[in-house]
Amino acid sequence: MRVQSFAIHYNPDKQMYDYLVPLTFDFEEEEGKWVGVCLELGTSSFADTLEELRKEIGDAVTLHLQEMEQLGFIAEFLQDHNARPVPLPSVDKQQHNFSLAGV
Repeated sequence: MRVQSFAIHYNPDKQMYDYLVPLTFDFEEEEGKWVGVCLELGTSSFADTLEELRKEIGDAVTLHLQEMEQLGFIAEFLQDHNARPVPLPSVDKQQHNFSLAGV
């Protein structure tokens, strides 16, 4: 089963979300265990149930990205793994509950 998702980056200096990274996950049941991999990053995990796997691989990808950012390699890491960040426009949250991007 293939699932499309994304990681959203929060910039604490600007106090806003500034970009997202589209990610693709493959999940497969093998011999009573669920195995998953993030295709762009190569991060993988396994669990007894699909629900547990989704949590485990989500945590693993988040930690992977956070570690690369803390080490100062996030831009190079994403580029090397063909994970393309998509900039998010700044939005005035006080005006509307919904915002349209890219129009």
